[in-house]
Amino acid sequence: MTTLSNESASDLIFEDEIEEETTIPLLSSEVERILNGRRELEKTDIDDSVEMPVNFTKALTYTNRFGNSRTEQQDEGLRRVVEGKGLHKYQEVQLISLAPEDVEEARSLIPRMDITDSELEDIINQIKAHTLMK
Repeated sequence: MTTLSNESASDLIFEDEIEEETTIPLLSSEVERILNGRRELEKTDIDDSVEMPVNFTKALTYTNRFGNSRTEQQDEGLRRVVEGKGLHKYQEVQLISLAPEDVEEARSLIPRMDITDSELEDIINQIKAHTLMK
């Protein structure tokens, strides 16, 4: 059984299941596409009078607001920008989804990034450049 006492975002310690290679963290825009697809399926499969669960609606509202509505190709390009830069896969996803403006903001939002400020600034600038191309 997994205990949460060993997990800590500030220490970047994850349980073994989270560290598996097959575990892929999702960008907020990917979650947005999944939830919107699910909503569309529900519209066609059930009576229109049936409401979606409250938590689903909250998550959908959040991702529609912050998901950036990127395409799969744009998300793949952004993932390539951050890949292999010495960050944990969850830090990569956070950098893309949160889109910090500068190094200071990135470091305050995402703990324990073991790269230099110069490397982080380069990644942030690449993310910005890639996002502007959409």
